[in-house]
Order: sequence, then C-alpha cells, then structure tokens
Amino acid sequence: MRGLSPHHSHWYYVWIPILAAFMWEATLLAMLITWLAQGRPKYPSMDGSIAYISDIGAETLKPLFITGCSITAVGFILTLVVERWLRHERRCKF
Repeated sequence: MRGLSPHHSHWYYVWIPILAAFMWEATLLAMLITWLAQGRPKYPSMDGSIAYISDIGAETLKPLFITGCSITAVGFILTLVVERWLRHERRCKF
C-alpha cells in the first residue's frame, strides 16, 4: 500500500466484492449457456420456460455450482470482515 495516502489506501479492498460479483456472474452465465447448449431440457420443478439455477446446478453442473457459490460466499464474508476492519481502524485513529 505504498505510494497512496492513508485516505486512498482502501481502494485496494474494493476489488474483493468486484471479484466476488464477477465470479457469481460467470457461474450464472456458464450454467445458462450450458442449459441452452443442451437444448433447454425440462426439469421436474419448472413452471415456465426458464429453469431455476438450482435445478441446473443439481442436475448437470454440481461442481461448477458448488465452486461458484463457495467462492462467492467467501468473497462476501471477506468483504464484510474487511469493511468492518476498515471502519474500526478509522475510528481508532481519530
């Protein structure tokens, strides 16, 4: 964190939620593309024409769904921890 003033050092932590959101979007996009490439198969719990992400993840893409959810959850928790830490650090210095 050299080269930045203390007021701008938090910008390094902005990437944590951005990367977690990117991972979630990539997971959803990969599952949607796979579902479309398979010819839009019908699942038992489908009410309309679009499948639930949990159905796609449970049927054919378990490893992708579990990995994507896990990385997103870790990113979310890490974002909460870093946000709390940055608020606490600022409060203690002033």
